[in-house]
Amino acid sequence: MPRSIAIVVGLLTLVAPAIAERCTPPADDLWGAGAAGGNASRASYLEDFESFAVGGLAGHQGWSGWASNIRVIDDTPIGGMRSARHTSDGSGFVGFEIVSPTFTPAYGVLAATLRLSGANVTYQFNALGDQPTGHDGFYFNTAVQFRTDGTIAALQAAGGVGVFQDTAGTWTPGVPFQIAVEVLPDGVLNVYKDGADIFAGMDIGFVMTGTAGRTQQYLGWADNAIGSAGQSMTVDDFTNVLVPEPAALAIACACLAARRR
Repeated sequence: MPRSIAIVVGLLTLVAPAIAERCTPPADDLWGAGAAGGNASRASYLEDFESFAVGGLAGHQGWSGWASNIRVIDDTPIGGMRSARHTSDGSGFVGFEIVSPTFTPAYGVLAATLRLSGANVTYQFNALGDQPTGHDGFYFNTAVQFRTDGTIAALQAAGGVGVFQDTAGTWTPGVPFQIAVEVLPDGVLNVYKDGADIFAGMDIGFVMTGTAGRTQQYLGWADNAIGSAGQSMTVDDFTNVLVPEPAALAIACACLAARRR
C-alpha cells in the first residue's frame, strides 16, 4: 500500500473486502428499536486478533497497510494473548498504515482499545463513512488525533475545510484506553474515551452532503516522526456496534470476552 505525504481530510480510494465476525446480541431493548437504521441483523464487527498468527498483520482476514510496520504480537498484548501493533520506522513518511477490512456500514459506535508507547509520534483513529465525496472516495466521520503533548483532537469540517478541534480527553504513554466514535442518523457525532463523552460535533459527511455517513472501515494513521523509530501504537478489541448508544460497548466487550473463553 503506497504511503501518503499529506493528511487526507475527506477522501480515500482504498477499498478492502468486507469480512465480519458476528456476535449474537442479548435482548432487543438493549440495542434499541430500529437500531442501525433498521438493520435487522444488529450485527457487530468484532476483532481481538486472537485467531491471527504472530507476524505480519497485512493479509489476515482483509487487514492491510504498510506491512513492514504492522504486526500481530504476543508480547505485552492489551488483552488476551494477541494484539496488533504499529511500530514507527522513524522515516517521516505519513499515511494510513493500518487498514481494517470494510464491514457492514452502520450508524452506531466504532471502538477499539489503544496503547501508545511514546510521545513523539502523532497517531490517528480514523472512522471512514460510506457517504461518497464525489471524487472516487468517501468522507471520514472524523479522525481522532492523539497529539504528542498528550491531548486528543477530533477532525471537523468547517466551511468545507478540515479542522482539528480540541476534545476534553488526554492520553498517557503506556496506559491502555478505549476510544469510540459514535455517528447518529441525524449527523450528530460523539467521541468517547473509556466511556466518557469527550467531544460532541457533527459527522463530516453530513456537513458536506446533508447525509450522515454510516461507519464502514477503520484506518490507523501515523506520521512516523523522524527520530521516533521503535515507538508504537498497540490496538485491540475492535467493535462496530450497530446501535447508536454508548452502552452497547459493554455488550461488545462481553462478546469478545466470551470468544476468549
